[in-house]
Amino acid sequence: QIDYLKELTSHRDRARAAVGKVVAEASQDFDKKMDEARANTDSAPAIEFYEPLRHLDDQTYKLVLTILDEKVKAIFAYDPSARETVNQNNLSKLEDANLKERVKHYEQLNKRLRD
Repeated sequence: QIDYLKELTSHRDRARAAVGKVVAEASQDFDKKMDEARANTDSAPAIEFYEPLRHLDDQTYKLVLTILDEKVKAIFAYDPSARETVNQNNLSKLEDANLKERVKHYEQLNKRLRD
């Protein structure tokens, strides 16, 4: 599953580079709709803090991190200005965790190929 998701992610990364203009136009339309929705909202949404990843086994944890990485890439590809509005510490922690997992995965693959 993880290898398939990594291959799919790689394909999506290449596809994202080709659709920049469409994304910009869609982003403008999205911004208008979000502004309208915010104007119609009476109060701010409730924020809850919970860390569900600590309850996952190692393999599922890696899969979830890979899925989250793909989703974050998709959000930033759709709206690059969103990168400026997120918590930079949490974003860097997520990116570091994903990078470590990828390096570990490639080291394991390299070891298997050598054996």
